[in-house]
Amino acid sequence: METDNKTEEDLTNRIESEDKMKEYLVLEKVQLGALIFGMFSIGWNDGTLGPLIPRIQEYYHVNYTIVSLVFIFTFVGAMIAALANVYLIDHLGFGKILLLSTSMAAIGFALLGPALPFPVFLVAYVFIGFGMSLNDAQCSGYVAMMPRGPKTKMGFLHATYGCGALVGPIVSTQFSKMEHWNYHYIASAGLMVPIIISHLCVFQGQYQNECLRRIGREPPIESAPTSAESHAKFRQIFRNKAMYLLSLFLLAYVGLGNTMSSWIVTFLIKERGGTQNSGYVSAGFYGGIALGRVLLIPINKKLTEQRAIYLWTLLSIAFLLISWLIPKFLATAIAIPLMGLSSAPFYPIAMNHAARVIPPEILTGCIGVIAAISFSGTAVFPFLNGALTQRYGPGCLNPLCLALLVCIGGIWWSIPKEMVANEPVVSSPSESEKTSEA
Repeated sequence: METDNKTEEDLTNRIESEDKMKEYLVLEKVQLGALIFGMFSIGWNDGTLGPLIPRIQEYYHVNYTIVSLVFIFTFVGAMIAALANVYLIDHLGFGKILLLSTSMAAIGFALLGPALPFPVFLVAYVFIGFGMSLNDAQCSGYVAMMPRGPKTKMGFLHATYGCGALVGPIVSTQFSKMEHWNYHYIASAGLMVPIIISHLCVFQGQYQNECLRRIGREPPIESAPTSAESHAKFRQIFRNKAMYLLSLFLLAYVGLGNTMSSWIVTFLIKERGGTQNSGYVSAGFYGGIALGRVLLIPINKKLTEQRAIYLWTLLSIAFLLISWLIPKFLATAIAIPLMGLSSAPFYPIAMNHAARVIPPEILTGCIGVIAAISFSGTAVFPFLNGALTQRYGPGCLNPLCLALLVCIGGIWWSIPKEMVANEPVVSSPSESEKTSEA
């Protein structure tokens, strides 16, 4: 009789466990979907500007250097986000930061909609830079901590970035042909509304650990840290060498992608006899990124992610040289999307590598800083290219991108391949106790 009761109890527990797992899996998919929606908007924003630059110059009567100030003001917003990220993680929590970031981006787009004077146009990009950078940091950091298949999920998350960056220039190219080109930004503000609602409904303003616990991961209980604990965590994050090297790697990569997408339209029009429809080449570049982040996953696994970077870097250089050395519109129109395809794995591989070389106690904070600093690449190098274009012409795009690819390969070689054994790990007493209790 006791055996029968025990068997029945085991069966009941197993059924309950299976039901609980199904619940975890469904909610995990819902959470990933909400984050993917947010990442789509980041790609949308990054892909939008290239086709609109000629219209912005025409409307505001500004040269290449002045219009490139858009990138500098984006950089200011991104750097504010990088510095604020660690503090906000501890004091606001993951869910509220998502709402803050998407709301700030929506405000920026709303300011751009009426085509206000150029100084206001620039200030709006501080809001967008801050919001998009902060959102990127939270999305990447959260997916890296997911309990099941975080590497594959990271690939899909950033593939969605590519999808957004593919759709963005297709839409902005259409608006660039219209009298009211600025209405594109009203559409962008409208896009942010359902994203804000989805983040509110799915994550409910909760701390990251509370959200992770709801999908089956049991991290230490998260509570508001003391001033001394925050300072110790902050100091440990900014002493981590791997974080800085990964930040530089992704700064160069994001700079490469955004410089190419922002200026390839101008290059094609001025150097290859293209028309306003050249914006579709920018869309093709991001279409390559979207495909590459999914299709190349099996190859990355077979080669190992660490080796795959070198292969994709060499292929990217080859496609760039085709675009540069063959002075035909068709050659560039084919080579640039292929370059997007070959460079696609760089970002998700780097984020996955962060989980291997950075202590888990500070992983989320470090990924936040990495993502925020890398987002600055959307500003620094496109601005530099704009300044060089003003002096030397649009042809400077190719040598600048070649230099960035060489830097990408060199920086990757210098990044640690595993976590440093003697890396100091600073934990507050309360955290240590919670970990031991678990």
